[in-house]
Amino acid sequence: MPAGLEPSQRQVVLAFSRDRSGLSEGTMKFRQFAALPYRMRDDAVEILLITTRKKGRWSVPKGWPVKHCSPQETAAVEAYEEGGVRGTVGTKRIGQFRKRRIKKKRPVLCNVEIFPLEVARQQLDWPERQERRRIWVRPREAARLVKKAGLRRAIRLFVTHSGNRIIAGVDKKV
Repeated sequence: MPAGLEPSQRQVVLAFSRDRSGLSEGTMKFRQFAALPYRMRDDAVEILLITTRKKGRWSVPKGWPVKHCSPQETAAVEAYEEGGVRGTVGTKRIGQFRKRRIKKKRPVLCNVEIFPLEVARQQLDWPERQERRRIWVRPREAARLVKKAGLRRAIRLFVTHSGNRIIAGVDKKV
């Protein structure tokens, strides 16, 4: 670079900055939407976890935005496709976490927004049944099993609120 000329802030970020994930700051960022499926059993909350396809880790259903669908509708679609559950999705986001993905052979950073889904029906057969396992667990166990810190926080926060009967984004009277 010629003397006296400084690179723009964008050039510095793209060329030199790397975070601990190994992705450059200039990596494109995307959004995904997730469902936190739950049900009440014996006056206690249970959470549905599913395994990821590649590494078999416990997580929640999530996916890319669906054209003409709201984030909440997308979360509900993913809950059915990946976990085989249907129900009522909450209107309010209960948390978020970041996830590295590969999209079109490029690393991308996804901000995953989580919405609660009160499960009304659990299907015996669903689109990704052969690719995933699912389990119902108490929230403390769910928080212990998932890897992403943001997902753990969302589960803990959700349980705190559900104990006060604030479930799926609206107050419910018991």
